Amino acid sequence: MSPFSGPTSAGRGGRACSSSPCRRPGAVPRRVAPSPRPRPQSTRKRCALRRARSRLRAVASRTPRPRRRRGRMRSGPAAPPASPAIPGPARPRRSGRPARWSSSSGVLRSHQRISGCGRRLQAGVAGLEGRWDTRRGQPTPLPWERSARDSAAGEGDCSRERGPGMRVYDKPMTDQPYRVIDCDGHLMESNEELGEYADDSLRAPLTSKMVKIATAGRMITQDGPFPSLDGIHNYARGWGGRFSWPRTMASEERTGSAGDWSALLDKTGIERTVIFPTRGLAVGMIRTPEYADRLCRVYNDYVHDRYRGADDRIHPMGLIPMVSPALAVEELRRVVRDLGMPGAMLPAAGLPLHLAHEFWWPVYEEAADLGCVLALHGASHHGLGLDSFTDFVGSHILHHPVPLMYALVGLVYHGVLDRYPGLKLAFLEGGAAWLVPVLDRAVRNDEFFGRVAKRPFDEYVTSGNVLIGCEGNDVSLPYLASRVGIEPFAYSSDYPHEVDLPGAQHEIRETVESDALTEAQKRAVLAGNASRFYGF
Repeated sequence: MSPFSGPTSAGRGGRACSSSPCRRPGAVPRRVAPSPRPRPQSTRKRCALRRARSRLRAVASRTPRPRRRRGRMRSGPAAPPASPAIPGPARPRRSGRPARWSSSSGVLRSHQRISGCGRRLQAGVAGLEGRWDTRRGQPTPLPWERSARDSAAGEGDCSRERGPGMRVYDKPMTDQPYRVIDCDGHLMESNEELGEYADDSLRAPLTSKMVKIATAGRMITQDGPFPSLDGIHNYARGWGGRFSWPRTMASEERTGSAGDWSALLDKTGIERTVIFPTRGLAVGMIRTPEYADRLCRVYNDYVHDRYRGADDRIHPMGLIPMVSPALAVEELRRVVRDLGMPGAMLPAAGLPLHLAHEFWWPVYEEAADLGCVLALHGASHHGLGLDSFTDFVGSHILHHPVPLMYALVGLVYHGVLDRYPGLKLAFLEGGAAWLVPVLDRAVRNDEFFGRVAKRPFDEYVTSGNVLIGCEGNDVSLPYLASRVGIEPFAYSSDYPHEVDLPGAQHEIRETVESDALTEAQKRAVLAGNASRFYGF
């Protein structure tokens, strides 16, 4: 309907007369402007929300960013603030009471109202302002981040809240009624200390900051003697790239040294721990047999003296040069008989052939004769289709459990576990949940194709020669315990990679207080299974 009165005509411009239905020559109709459309409420809310989010970002980063403005700021007397200042840039008020903006301090006084839904975020901005300690220029510790001397525990309780569902136990957990054995911890190698055990031909690459080594058919540059986990990316801490070591891998507080481990064992009540390397997890990427053999010997001497020699509760696992089975057999015999280690680590991925290939069978035969443990540990993800990942977190989700699935299925269906019935294999760092789809598909394929292996798949898992490391918060453990029993599973801390002292304490308590496990199952997974498997 036209906004003009009267019917329209076909005259000039299609205009209608304002007073008569007939067109009068020369008459100009009175033009009436349409009423302005109101600004949609949603748009106003979006603008206010953007302003509020800008203030939140400014507080979080502590770098106020005043907006560019076309005109001058209105000036006038500023009312005294009714509440503490809310940090963050604010836009000038267009109407109403004048506001005052301080570009130097970048604060919005409390009498400056936030329009729209931004008002509802004001409390969040004030909360962030209280979170910041202006004296030290850093966030003030949250209640669960404070040390024991800063927040006192309740009467009769040695614990305090660390976060949602997590408690920190300030006193040593030596009074707990359960034994605890950690079947998977880590040390942080020192290139300088490794160099003290090397000869002149190997000392230079061990102590240099950057070294080129032949790995996976290409030359890479890497900090230290070991290649990176995929042979492509540089994992040096502080590099700043997206594919660098996570900040929680280790810190000044948890260095992974022998003294650090001794303190952890004292405070958690863990009786023994079996530790593995960190950078040495990529030993399978080395393709030069002589270099791999010398590096493994240096590493084994180093961990035997610096860790096993410092605390007899620490049991390092040896490294063997799997690129040459003959050299690997010789070094495995040395670390078990001469150095007294429980066995050696096998890289779950990174080798040129899958672990069930006949090329590696001499190593399995020697391990079965020695009665030692071969621990398959995930880390390297070369050959898994993850080399093109540009983010460590994405590859980290897959490169631990997936190689363990490959290895167990291959060792069963290639007859390795039947050929060497005394072979002890540990599958570590991938948790326990990866076993669920493997069991399901193994049963389904046995029904469809007929049994290929000599026994049902689950009997290999429950034979007593397979150990699977799992964390205390593994939600799949109760289901797997009801399906195959609790005997194959053992507690793993993974300290200091993704777990600190409070985290290790929490996972132990989480297992102890679990309602989904029986008392016998708790004792088995915390210590009994690992003690039987390793012979402690």
